[in-house]
Amino acid sequence: MQNPNSMIVLTITCLHGGRMKLTQLRNFIAVMEAGTVRQAASNLNLSQSSVSKSIQQLEDELGAEM
Repeated sequence: MQNPNSMIVLTITCLHGGRMKLTQLRNFIAVMEAGTVRQAASNLNLSQSSVSKSIQQLEDELGAEM
């Protein structure tokens, strides 16, 4: 079984030309499901700061706070 943290990085080109990584979406969904960045990071076996940074990058790409 493949480790989910070692997946191929795919990007989606946004309408405004920015690029969003699927890992950013995965992390955002994990936070919404877990309720907190801390719990999502634990569930994903990532640091809290890397999850927060990923979501910040997603917000920057979309031009909106989530």
